[in-house]
Amino acid sequence: MSNNEALEKQLKDHINKNAELEKEIKKLREMNDGLVKTQVKILQNALRGDQEAAKEYVAQFEKRKSDLDGKPMLLRFSGDLGEAARLLSTLETRAAGVYYAHGDARRAEEYLRRALAIHAANREARRMLAAVYERLGNDVAAATVLEEWRRIDPDDKLPYLFLAAFYGGRRDFLRTKDVLAAAVARFPDDPIPQAMLAKFYIDTGEDPDQAAALAEKVVIAEPSAVNYELLSEAYLSCGRWDDAENALRQSREKDPNNPRLPRLESRIREGRDAAEKKPRESARH
Repeated sequence: MSNNEALEKQLKDHINKNAELEKEIKKLREMNDGLVKTQVKILQNALRGDQEAAKEYVAQFEKRKSDLDGKPMLLRFSGDLGEAARLLSTLETRAAGVYYAHGDARRAEEYLRRALAIHAANREARRMLAAVYERLGNDVAAATVLEEWRRIDPDDKLPYLFLAAFYGGRRDFLRTKDVLAAAVARFPDDPIPQAMLAKFYIDTGEDPDQAAALAEKVVIAEPSAVNYELLSEAYLSCGRWDDAENALRQSREKDPNNPRLPRLESRIREGRDAAEKKPRESARH
């Protein structure tokens, strides 16, 4: 358990019985402020090439950090500026997490923006900053953070997936499709973007045949119960009733307790019945 997690647990244990909770939270924040100031000094001196001063601040940092739970933090500055930047960015992100957990989104934002200014490739800071902006109701800023993440690290599939979920949650289907299509093109051997795009086509009804083609690739890559369920849904969406039933059977063989399968089975039967009624009704007229 990390130092911050230990402190959070201590605060939660007291939340219902300790009238001094706010004082404890304030103390925690003051400790974090002191840590961050010390971290900044480490990096500033390292960037100036003053290794001795940097090491002095490392010693101060260790003392401050060990004061939190009595356990010394084994941190040694190696003189690698990239390592120093990553370290500082990571610690600022952890401090932001404490504020975010206690509902102080504005303070969390400050720490996260500093974390990214120091180390732009900090994935956790970008993910958390987008969540902070969502909590603050600033969807434009949240989308910007995720788009920047995708631009900075185009070989990481996570920003694509987070962006797709973000736009999908806001029913921005055009952007959702564009992001997922870009992810499939960028990661052609990864079944996750393919499965998400197939599900998008199924849910929107936009391209059932493409949904089936994608779901088939997903099953080949990973023949799991949930992927056969996806394939069954895809075949259902384009009226391939026999194929849908076969895929459903294979899903059930792998996971007989899936509570979604009876409803899917009913939908396949209803779809087939409706399709068979149409020619008979047309013949009457």
